[in-house]
Amino acid sequence: LAVRLLATTIKDLRNCNLHPDLADLIDAKTGLVIVSGPTGSGKSTTLAALIEEMNSTRARHIIALDSPIEYLYSNRRSFIRQREIPTHSPSFEQAIVDALRENPDVLVIGEMRTPEVMRLTLNAAETGHLVITTMHSATCAEALTRLCMSFPSEIQGSIRGQIADCLVGVVCQRLDYLSAYGLRVPRCEILRASSASRGTIRSGQFGQIATVIQSGGEDGMWSFDRYDRWIRQK
Repeated sequence: LAVRLLATTIKDLRNCNLHPDLADLIDAKTGLVIVSGPTGSGKSTTLAALIEEMNSTRARHIIALDSPIEYLYSNRRSFIRQREIPTHSPSFEQAIVDALRENPDVLVIGEMRTPEVMRLTLNAAETGHLVITTMHSATCAEALTRLCMSFPSEIQGSIRGQIADCLVGVVCQRLDYLSAYGLRVPRCEILRASSASRGTIRSGQFGQIATVIQSGGEDGMWSFDRYDRWIRQK
């Protein structure tokens, strides 16, 4: 039996021990936000915290697609509609197409699993929506590499350009146990859209992403080491 324990209440960024800089990601009106990390690293909880932060502070029409639904939201300032795959729609592909006809401000896609879902996600981010999604990866660079490599080689150049144009940010997280406090906390790497990061993505030099993050502190970027120091000082 595999059991995942989920809280009955949804916490915001502060109560999830996430850095307040993550709230800047949901200030964008359009674009793509990716929350990545290994299995069991808390991606779903971070995604829920971002939605709850938006729900508490902004008036948005949010459509959330999940398989399965893990957190239930109560409307506050935002109007949130949740759809489960395959209960309410046969697939993520069909759910995304249907959701875009309903004039959402924010589209939340539980996970990008197939090239077609990735293509539709990028198109949605380019057509005036803020799209927040998750995928499996160990670093921000790996998340972007995996996204590009999911497409045929002959169109990867245009895909890199598409990502560079619409990207808002990538958050890659791990869960660390702090014995002094007896709890697990997320440790994040944060890549933000800047001229340096966009140029690196467009040229396909994903191996340079770590360097861009290291030197991008003024742009709101965080390396794992720097984020770890913030956690322990906090």
